Amino acid sequence: MQSQEKPPYDTHFAWIGGEAKVKALVERFYDLMDLEPGYAADAAALAPEARSYTEYDFRGPTALVLGTEADGLTPQVRAACDETVIIPMMGRIDSLNVSVAGAVLAFEAVRQRSNG
Repeated sequence: MQSQEKPPYDTHFAWIGGEAKVKALVERFYDLMDLEPGYAADAAALAPEARSYTEYDFRGPTALVLGTEADGLTPQVRAACDETVIIPMMGRIDSLNVSVAGAVLAFEAVRQRSNG
């Protein structure tokens, strides 16, 4: 088996287990938020203080912050966010796939913005 060439390292990616994966770096998160002042950073997480996404006002500039499916967001990233929102679930399942959760939240933001 030939060894694969590792991609170049930068602030966004790290070589982990043969795949380029996005780093969950708190410093990078802060850098991105500093570039766009006025944005609300909203964490999507299973947390006691989380509000239902349908009760949150997504009409302003918003950065949705979602973690990995296995581990969610780091405590440092959650603490850096302005709000924590949750997609309430019924039954024994407590969360959605991260791509589905992102789509649900983005759809709600578009719905709210189109309704004024």
